[in-house]
Amino acid sequence: MTTPDALPETTPPDPDRTTPMVARCRDDLLALVPTLMGFEPAESVTMLTFGAARPFHARVDLPWCDDDDEEVVGLLLEPALRHHVAHVVLVVHSTHGRVFARLGRRLVDAFCAAGIGVVEVVRADGTLAWCLDCVEPTAGRGGRCPGHPYDVSAHPFVAEAVLRGRVVHASREALAQTLEPDGPARDAHPRVSEAATRHGARLAAAAHPRELRWLRRSVQRHVELGTRPDDGRLGRLLADLAVVAIREACWEGMGRARAEREIELWRDVVRRAPAHLVAPAAGVLAYAAWLVGDGALAWCAVDRGRAHGDLPLLTHVAGLLERAVPPTDQPVAQDAREGPQVA
Repeated sequence: MTTPDALPETTPPDPDRTTPMVARCRDDLLALVPTLMGFEPAESVTMLTFGAARPFHARVDLPWCDDDDEEVVGLLLEPALRHHVAHVVLVVHSTHGRVFARLGRRLVDAFCAAGIGVVEVVRADGTLAWCLDCVEPTAGRGGRCPGHPYDVSAHPFVAEAVLRGRVVHASREALAQTLEPDGPARDAHPRVSEAATRHGARLAAAAHPRELRWLRRSVQRHVELGTRPDDGRLGRLLADLAVVAIREACWEGMGRARAEREIELWRDVVRRAPAHLVAPAAGVLAYAAWLVGDGALAWCAVDRGRAHGDLPLLTHVAGLLERAVPPTDQPVAQDAREGPQVA
């Protein structure tokens, strides 16, 4: 079976773009994928969708063996069918040509049988690219397609991403690492934990509305000033998020515009949070990342939170990502509500 990371990482198109990025050739596709996903994919297949009311993009890890091919096909085909996708482009980043030929054909057969057109299937290994149509006939004659050299480092899509401040990480692991504590953050964990414990002991049910007001004002102030909470205030913030009523009120009122303003602050909170306090903050970050259309960051936040505890909010965001639910829907998250307990 595939690993949990093989669940689709979905990233809706950016609604703030005034001019869409149009891929007219293979190099355009190879430059487009990392700018959409936020990192350079490796040993994975990315699906770009077209013709749906709300197009989306999804990435799945390549299968470890032939027996897992059908599961990977299903993970991509199911959301495409749910959203009535008309056409797809499939980009496989891999150094393994045989996996590409085998899985590529199964994907084409499954999507075509379901009535979804496959515009192109491409493999890239970092320096060379192949299309499925040129690999299969050559292999049938006993030869080998040499591949087409490519270099997208100076591509206009990449340049535009830099101008817009969108960071493209070297790998998914590099993206996930931005949520892990560095040396100074780990050194501060005892101080943060002490502050959280001290503040948590003072929290009473009657104080929840007051604490929620403090948390909102604190977040707003840090966003406006571009600052981050010190260790003591970070401990208080994390203690507040451990209270379900405060946490729910914090994320349930969040829309896309607010998420865009706050997402870097929540990323910092998750990175600096001690392990036993990280899950609630990771849930808020995951929800904010889903709202802004950053499926890769949302999944990394879900993974970071689940590594230290599970919450309905983390499960809920994972479900939104698996089903490719567009953030414009902003569904009422009944299944993410947790009740009055502290967790």
